[in-house]
Amino acid sequence: TLDGGNKKIFVGTGAYNNQNTPFYFASGSTDVFSLGNKLKFDGSNLTVSGTINASSFNGGTITIGSKFSVDNLGNISATDASLTGTVNANTGRFGSGTNFWSIGASTVENSVTTNGRLVLNAARPAMEIYDASNDLRVDISAASTFSSVIPLTISTSGDVTGQTSVYSGEKGYGGSGASFYDSTQYLHNQSVTFSGATAIGKVATVKVPLSGNAGSQYVGGENIVGNVLGITFGVRITKGDGSVVATITGTRSASTGTNGTATLATYTGTTLTTGLTLENTTYTVTPFITNINMQAYASAPGFVSSLVATVYTPDFNGAISVSVPVGKTEIVAGGIQIIRDSDNYVKIDRAGTGAILAVTGEGTFTGDVTANTSDKRLKNNIRVIDNPLEKLSKINGVYFNWNDVAKKLANKNDNEEVGFLAQEVQSVLPHIIKPAPFDIDENNNSKSGENYLTIQYEKIVPLLVEAIKELKKEIDELKNK
Repeated sequence: TLDGGNKKIFVGTGAYNNQNTPFYFASGSTDVFSLGNKLKFDGSNLTVSGTINASSFNGGTITIGSKFSVDNLGNISATDASLTGTVNANTGRFGSGTNFWSIGASTVENSVTTNGRLVLNAARPAMEIYDASNDLRVDISAASTFSSVIPLTISTSGDVTGQTSVYSGEKGYGGSGASFYDSTQYLHNQSVTFSGATAIGKVATVKVPLSGNAGSQYVGGENIVGNVLGITFGVRITKGDGSVVATITGTRSASTGTNGTATLATYTGTTLTTGLTLENTTYTVTPFITNINMQAYASAPGFVSSLVATVYTPDFNGAISVSVPVGKTEIVAGGIQIIRDSDNYVKIDRAGTGAILAVTGEGTFTGDVTANTSDKRLKNNIRVIDNPLEKLSKINGVYFNWNDVAKKLANKNDNEEVGFLAQEVQSVLPHIIKPAPFDIDENNNSKSGENYLTIQYEKIVPLLVEAIKELKKEIDELKNK
């Protein structure tokens, strides 16, 4: 219908925004256009009731109500909105400004990584917290087993053998004293190299085991009262451009109060260790000696006729170790694991078959530790330990130093210690010998295949008590004679 008087065209009853008027158009600034009661344009706003199906929208912003809009860049603004159904996205973000959550194909993570990242990883699934160096430090997942504590190992190339000697020459002058000092850094003529390319930005632990003779000094003369030799030894680590990035040192000294030879302790058994932040370069590790200090003294009317020394740069005692240690807190369905490094960690193993709590490394307790039970009412077949003195005589209390195998497998140091030998104790009290914890895997098998042993030291006490009682009995019998 064309209504010239009212300046409008319509189909149906002619009412604006009415289901009985499928089409309506009028000239003016209000109530301009409508299609039934599903779409209307009142001169300012276009309103749609129902569902819109469209292949594209070009330009502008679509606003629905006062709280929802979509602009032509795809940014959605929804205030107090509730979403139902599935949202599919491989990229994008939640939040605004510089602090927001980034969406990946299977992850959501925070945008500001100055102090680390928190990642929700749907692929595993897991919650992962990384530090500022992008190392995983907290890992929460549904895994049934723990991850490995074995560090990332970086291979090395080359070896250092055949010691380089530094002969300081004859320094005796026939007077009451002679001395010589040389601060030159004498490098070995061989080196070992490794690359940092596989772990750029990571802090690696470099361990250099040494071997070989350190040297000796001879002093000749009359009335010699002092024969002193000292050196500084170490290894130097350089980058590909030749710049020194680390120097690790130790010292050796020896002295006597007479003429003759003063001999330095060997390098064998010494391991030098340092941390190194890796770069994409080749590193060179070279041993050296420096600060050679030679001294000799004679009391009047004596004299020093000869002062001569030969000192050596260290060799490497096998391959050096370059590793990036594991360090994190891990919470999995199988338990909890806290790792400082591969030599110091705690496991609470819910799903395993071995000990539920395993500690590798040292532990400190400020209070009492109460374990097991000793109640007589819970014991059968009670017998007093027989021949306690005879048994005790087969056990030696010893001073000792850990060997290279213990240092490698159990992270032992060079300090002198005191204790027993497990094999001796095993011969008289096999009940208190157990597998060494460092050598036991998750299935209670020996990691090394050597089945290393340890002692339950507290269970030696009953043997000591019975030995004291037997010894007292013998003393009492002697007193009564």
